[in-house]
Amino acid sequence: MKIERGIFIHYKELVKPISLRQYDAAIARLVHYPEKREEMIIERGKLAAGYRGQLAFDYYLRLIQNESCYVLHNIRLRLNDAFFQMDTLLLTNRFLLIIEVKNVIGDLIFDFEFQQLIKDRESTREIYNCPIQQVMNQHQKLQHWLRLNKMVNIPIYSIVVLTNPKCFIKEVKGDRNFIKSKLMRSSRFNIFFVGLTNSVSNEVLMDRETNQLAKRFVQYHTPQILNIYERHDISQQTISHGVICHDCQYFFTLYSPNSTCPTCSRPQKSLIHQNVSDYSLLVSPTFTNVEIRNFLNVPSRYTMKRLLKSSPQVKYSSSTYHHPLHD
Repeated sequence: MKIERGIFIHYKELVKPISLRQYDAAIARLVHYPEKREEMIIERGKLAAGYRGQLAFDYYLRLIQNESCYVLHNIRLRLNDAFFQMDTLLLTNRFLLIIEVKNVIGDLIFDFEFQQLIKDRESTREIYNCPIQQVMNQHQKLQHWLRLNKMVNIPIYSIVVLTNPKCFIKEVKGDRNFIKSKLMRSSRFNIFFVGLTNSVSNEVLMDRETNQLAKRFVQYHTPQILNIYERHDISQQTISHGVICHDCQYFFTLYSPNSTCPTCSRPQKSLIHQNVSDYSLLVSPTFTNVEIRNFLNVPSRYTMKRLLKSSPQVKYSSSTYHHPLHD
């Protein structure tokens, strides 16, 4: 969890989500099942659109002029027997702000009465859950979570930010003033944030306490790891084994620790890191030499051992290797 100090503090930075990386690994290795592969490509596209929206919005977050503001991306917390996730959570010494980021294109109808978002594009209509209702649910769950964990009682606000300039808000059904207070384009966010900061004058936390609260959120964060096989009704055996070059999609047998891709000459270090990461994403982040060797079709246990030793991301303990998944 990197901390970047500047005008504000990026306490939990935005990185490519584990779920998106899982789809990248699975799609590359699902070479003999075109229908399932196409199904995964569609699902990956939805996740990638969300991630691109967050990347676009991150530009506006970096314009925040508040040195006591902490930015946490993709925080996922357990509440009772379930989890809830927030795209972005801002912490200041006066309030918390939950931001639901939406990257959609087309003509939009916000139907708050029936809690749905209708998107019309190129003669196609799609129905989604209402993002305003989603962020309100996150708001309630965060309040409950703070109470259960005996944390500070601090004001919480929540908004939905539209990041794609090509979306057109065609119609709003429901309380227009309420929806307007909850919904905005990313270009308006900084004006909104300054106004909110000025309107909430009471400082609930000292700087040290704000820092401690940010640490607690990161401490309780649980990354989401998909069961991609169950989700798409496939077995682990459908995934092709072997070393794959993710630059040119070529499968080959790796005989030497110094091997490069025979097709595009991609260096060994990046090859082994990506392929070990594939195993962590698709099978398990913990493995033995035999297990990873069988997955990658590496003939020599000594070659595999040297390759794993050369990867700084891989930890070794009692004949077991661990390649942790972080988001």
